[in-house]
Amino acid sequence: MKKIKVFIIFTVLCLAVNIPYVYGSNVQSVEKLDNDRFSLSNALTGVQYINDWLKSFRELTKLTADRVSPEEKQQVGNLGWEAQNLAFYNRVKSIEGTLWKQEYEIRKLEYELALEQNASGKVSQTEVAEKEKSYQEARNNLQSFLTKFHIAD
Repeated sequence: MKKIKVFIIFTVLCLAVNIPYVYGSNVQSVEKLDNDRFSLSNALTGVQYINDWLKSFRELTKLTADRVSPEEKQQVGNLGWEAQNLAFYNRVKSIEGTLWKQEYEIRKLEYELALEQNASGKVSQTEVAEKEKSYQEARNNLQSFLTKFHIAD
């Protein structure tokens, strides 16, 4: 019981940290966008946190399985094996894959733009090479993710 109380307190504290962003007290605009908060790196860290939280929820479900009535389980939701072992994994991995894919597409478009700008003399070959390097890195990162990715079923 003590572990459950500690977990609940921890969860509430984690949620409390993000409350200002949920309720919009830190409203941003496109012109003053927080590039660190909305970076690929920060998003991937967030995905890892969510995955860890879902693992904790899965463990809590196991610990309390015999103490929660079927009605309470129905009210809480997401306590079934399919949700906790298939949906939790598949959804988190789909989000992670989307982030890697978007990064790849952005770097590819930046590289293609740099090629066109170089042809018209607007950017140097050095800038094109930098964009190509970023594009290849994003491509390799996406391929690495896809190589390890599988659908849980």
